[in-house]
Amino acid sequence: MKTLVLCIVIHLATAHEITVQTNSSTIVGSVKSSYNGDTYFSYTGIPYAKPPIGPLRFQNPQYPDSQKIIIATKEPPLCIQRNYFFHNNPEIEGKEDCLYLNVFTPKVCQESLNDTADCHVMIYIHWGGYFAGGSTTNYLGPDYFMDRKVVLVTFNYRLGPFGFLSTLDDESPGNFGLKDQVMALKWVRRNIRHFGGHRKKITIFGSSVGGGCVHQHLLSESSRGLFHRAISQSGNGLAPWALPVNSIQKKISVYQAQFVGCGNFSNSKEMIECLKSVPAEEIMNSQDYFKQFHNNPLIIYGPVIENKTDRNQNPFLTKSPWDYLLNGEIQKVPWITGLVRDEGLLGILSLVIPEETRKHLIRDFENLLSNIILVFPISTTDTHALFKNISEYYFKTEEQINLEDPQSLQGLVNVFSDRGFLYPLSQALKIHIMKGHNSIYLYSFEYKGSHTYGNLFAHTEGKIDKSWGICHLDDLLYLFKSPGLVNVTFTSNDKLLRENLLNIWTDFSSGHNGFIKVQNQIWKPVKSVNEINFLNITGSSNFGLNFQINKGFFEDRTNFWSNLSIYENNYMK
Repeated sequence: MKTLVLCIVIHLATAHEITVQTNSSTIVGSVKSSYNGDTYFSYTGIPYAKPPIGPLRFQNPQYPDSQKIIIATKEPPLCIQRNYFFHNNPEIEGKEDCLYLNVFTPKVCQESLNDTADCHVMIYIHWGGYFAGGSTTNYLGPDYFMDRKVVLVTFNYRLGPFGFLSTLDDESPGNFGLKDQVMALKWVRRNIRHFGGHRKKITIFGSSVGGGCVHQHLLSESSRGLFHRAISQSGNGLAPWALPVNSIQKKISVYQAQFVGCGNFSNSKEMIECLKSVPAEEIMNSQDYFKQFHNNPLIIYGPVIENKTDRNQNPFLTKSPWDYLLNGEIQKVPWITGLVRDEGLLGILSLVIPEETRKHLIRDFENLLSNIILVFPISTTDTHALFKNISEYYFKTEEQINLEDPQSLQGLVNVFSDRGFLYPLSQALKIHIMKGHNSIYLYSFEYKGSHTYGNLFAHTEGKIDKSWGICHLDDLLYLFKSPGLVNVTFTSNDKLLRENLLNIWTDFSSGHNGFIKVQNQIWKPVKSVNEINFLNITGSSNFGLNFQINKGFFEDRTNFWSNLSIYENNYMK
């Protein structure tokens, strides 16, 4: 039998293919060239869990069945989704059978002996608001990373109702997308040495909700010991979109059942059994019923706090992230965290660019903004007073917003940025430092490149005005080649930024001596809440590139939010 398997593998492996032998499988991959022409090996579509279909829908991930041969030369499908980020009325993409990962390894790494495999490993957790995104090379091309001595892993995890629907009991405990991530991390720890990666030199990194997931892995008991460094780009576990609110998620699961004809059951077991019989496409199409204004709320499903039971032995979160932090239950690994200057463009572009939504926003500004920005729990019943404070600070007026005024537009961007990204990061940073986490490196990305994700978030055929700022995910353009999203032609400054940013990220992941060298400067970790230092990345595609170590991280804006009557400030007293 072994001879037969070997013959099949030899027959399959052509000049453009490569094989690797793990403890359980022979995996056939492809030979490819990096951005600069170096040879690397690509293994796409490796199963890391059983297909979550049929009886395994709305269940915790299970280890996959063993396979003698895995053909890893074709990309796996996305997890089933509708991407409201990029489209007003998105089509259904992907499949339920989607729990696959991809390994990209330079030839120099894989050709080292297994026992001496020494290349550091970087595992990327994709963006997407818990409802979109994936590991496709159309989004996350490995070409730039493969010019460096690093093994890169990307993977899919379940999204939307299939990844996060919860009845808050054993029938559908929730957090499946996060548990999928843990399963992928475990696969890497078991197998990565066969690809030339060192199992004790693993960095997890992610953007947007992926950055929030990275932070959640720093807290979750399930993730202990599965990685050694972390990078959170534009995402944080204390962000209002990432915090578990069980009461809301329970209602969402009930509404979801009602939307597809499964709402007439007296217990969660019968409801979930009914939902398992509903076609996935019908469940996905029903997501429109949750939308109140345009595509908002964007994020419907999210994490929950679970109970550990006989049937749910490995919950991802058993308490609020706030409680993990305040108790000091943190993996204090070296951690880079930061944001892009104008994160809020993610939220406002689709509101102010299309004429119809623009008029609606002006006509009912206070109500709409309150629902979008303040939809999360607040500690005051006077939302009008809270909105008044926000309007005076960001728009310098209590009157109707003037969307023709650049300062008002920037104020609107800043409201979204600060509520969803900046202030949660500031709070988390302070608690981590107070709890003795002394290896945190903070940055602000303020480089204005030739290309932007803003064109996608604007839901427009044409390009948006580049003067609008530096958009959410724009830093990702310099780490991953994204041919399916952005047609990139870099200027010389863009290329210089790409080389520097890749150097910083990969040098950090390979280990360091308590500091990171950035050009001719030393980037040190934040040591005190009273003196927050950070790396400021500035410049533009036409006017140079600058890295500077600054002090004081948007202090005026974070101080403003610290004095508002919002729920999370109760934890900081």
